[in-house]
Amino acid sequence: MSDREEFANHFREIQLKCSRLYAVFISDADLTISQYAALNQLLSAKSIPMTEVGEKLNITKPAVTHLVDRLEEKGYLKRVAHPRDRRIHLIEIQPKGEKITREIQTHFLNYLLHAFGKLNADHRKIVVHFYATLNETISKALSEPNTRRHEK
Repeated sequence: MSDREEFANHFREIQLKCSRLYAVFISDADLTISQYAALNQLLSAKSIPMTEVGEKLNITKPAVTHLVDRLEEKGYLKRVAHPRDRRIHLIEIQPKGEKITREIQTHFLNYLLHAFGKLNADHRKIVVHFYATLNETISKALSEPNTRRHEK
């Protein structure tokens, strides 16, 4: 088996396990995956238009409204008027939303850091370089609107 095939096999296994692990953390927090994804988007942006949430999560306007309603009821975010355009509604993450999102991220990150800590210094440098390269590659793909994301 080539390095590339071995890498792909490990990635497939890890992707499934990561999804399951995140599902456990998200479920324990009484959130849906879409709700967590929205909170995660807001964690870095702090405030974004509701339409942008739909675009980033690839969900309809009614689904965004329902999602925002549920998160607002839980005190994780709130709707606010746009300062210059009354037609636009912004959503802002609240401290309670920041806290639950960071807790979920921390739970998952602890597993990564545990595995990372088992590597020697040279291997850790390679992993850090790989993640930086992967981040750059994915960011580029996401910024290109007509990119078919499954292409190389």
